[in-house]
Amino acid sequence: MKALSACLLLLPFLTMAQDAAVPGILIAKVNESSKSEILAESADWGAFKGLEVLSVRQMFPNAEDPKGRTDRFGNPFVDLSRTFRLHLSENTDLNEAIRLLMSTGLFEWVEHTTRSETFSTPNDPNLPSQNHLTQIDVFNAWAVTTGDSNTVIGVTDTSFDIFHQDLQGNLKYNYDDPVNGADDDGDGFVDNYAGWDIADNNNTLFVANNFHGTGVLAVSSATTDNGVGIAGVGYHCKYLPVKIGNSAGSILTADGYESITYCADRDCKVINCSWGTTTFSQLGQDVVDYATINKDALVVGAAGNLAVEEYRYPASFHRALSVTGVHNNDVFDNGSNPTFTWADSVDLCAQGFNVYSTATVGGTQGAGPVYTTTGGTSYAAPQVSGAAALIRSHFSCLTAIETAALLLDYAVDIEGVGTNSNYAGKIGKRLDIGAVFNMPMNPCEITGLDEQSARNGLLLFPNPSSDEFTVRTNDS
Repeated sequence: MKALSACLLLLPFLTMAQDAAVPGILIAKVNESSKSEILAESADWGAFKGLEVLSVRQMFPNAEDPKGRTDRFGNPFVDLSRTFRLHLSENTDLNEAIRLLMSTGLFEWVEHTTRSETFSTPNDPNLPSQNHLTQIDVFNAWAVTTGDSNTVIGVTDTSFDIFHQDLQGNLKYNYDDPVNGADDDGDGFVDNYAGWDIADNNNTLFVANNFHGTGVLAVSSATTDNGVGIAGVGYHCKYLPVKIGNSAGSILTADGYESITYCADRDCKVINCSWGTTTFSQLGQDVVDYATINKDALVVGAAGNLAVEEYRYPASFHRALSVTGVHNNDVFDNGSNPTFTWADSVDLCAQGFNVYSTATVGGTQGAGPVYTTTGGTSYAAPQVSGAAALIRSHFSCLTAIETAALLLDYAVDIEGVGTNSNYAGKIGKRLDIGAVFNMPMNPCEITGLDEQSARNGLLLFPNPSSDEFTVRTNDS
């Protein structure tokens, strides 16, 4: 198979809706030659002259230096070690600060950060059935594979009840750092035995009265075949919970992007992001590239729950999979289901209406068998994440990008269903993981090369919210 590059017109990012910038915070990536200077001088660095910089923090101090410039497909590796979070006085004019910093010639880019939101729309609690599993045909997939405990799904979200009866069996523990008040494994995180809280820099993952992350997590990773509760799409695949919301459930977008690298650095094969912002960020694109190219992890994001056409990030970044929702009859908008966002960056869709999942009771962790019916693209995305984990478990030769291509290649075209033609090219194809495992060939056994396409035909990946894409076709 050949991997070819082509160019599209640069999309007009500046005309997109933008979420409000968080006062007093800038994210900056210094040039290679400037990294040692900013590390040595911190807030006193001469490049900050004229700005009230209160502190400087290297965002990814443990990021490995890329080995070479590109991977074997020509995709450039990302050096996250040159990315810094700058804390300035809250009355700083951030646009002027960005202009001043960029004028020094010492920065690759400088940008503000935003607040992200989760995409959840709770609905009818009296339909306690997991009909989304039938819609994506996961039972035929499970007939071939039930996943592998060595395949880990990173789940980044607001709050997790890891003591819920249905979430204990698949948790990925870090046995090298037991809870004893010390950083036993030397990774810079004390007692990150059962996940990590990026927002508060500790290992406390639970927020009272917030079950969003708990529900999202269960869709992809609830313990399956354990005699209680519900089944997760990923079956035996493990999960790593990473909290990014504060006590009020508010998400600093920069924390969200840090959580992606946290998962990627810990060998997660898939990373679920059921949250997002309307603001494009070079930091976010760098992080997705780092996860995908440097670390071979597939980033899956929720497209959003507003009845509008717009890009949501990280879902719409180049190389991420963007997932929107549909009703369980494959209709995107039937007048009663929760509203879902559409855009030409959307790659896939899955059921986002009446998704039965786990919950919590008030402020109590592990309080009995608690479940609820809910909805939103937040719950469509982890169906894709769980499906991707099954693929990565069974077809170990495939890369993150090739896994995404396989999901796209075997998804169902639903543009002819109901009024879906009104959203042609903007709701993606509906996930069908059963079809993937019913294909007539094993891509690993056929060639032994992970660049071999699983099926004849033309593949375009990833979503088109970038100025370039990859065209793949079989040699004749």
